Amino acid sequence: MKEETRVTIWSLSAAGMLCLVLVSASLTPLATMGHGTRFGTAGMWYNLWYVSSGYLIPLALYRLRVHAMKYVIGAVNGFWLIPLPFMSGIAFWGSRHMLPDGRLSVSCVVMGVLALVSMGVNILWFFGCRKKRAER
Repeated sequence: MKEETRVTIWSLSAAGMLCLVLVSASLTPLATMGHGTRFGTAGMWYNLWYVSSGYLIPLALYRLRVHAMKYVIGAVNGFWLIPLPFMSGIAFWGSRHMLPDGRLSVSCVVMGVLALVSMGVNILWFFGCRKKRAER
């Protein structure tokens, strides 16, 4: 597989997983606290646009043969790796403490699992997108 194809597939999967985490976060009881972004609000759509444009604009330039954009995508990827462990921790904490009577919030658990999977995809991006020495 060509390097451009690998970078495109891994970048789109990393962006997609991060957008899934944001959508699932808007469906949890955590979104009702403070100025949280609830599902369908302008804040949720702004967050999705912000994350996806951070990946898609450098990816489009990379596909136009500006190969330095691969490092920009790597920096964006590394930047989004920082909040993912905190998001999963808050989600798992919120799954037990957000609902009355100690009931389990399934939406928080789903968000935590998606955050962990997204973190795994973002870490694997660095291994999947590095240049192979001898491609056959």
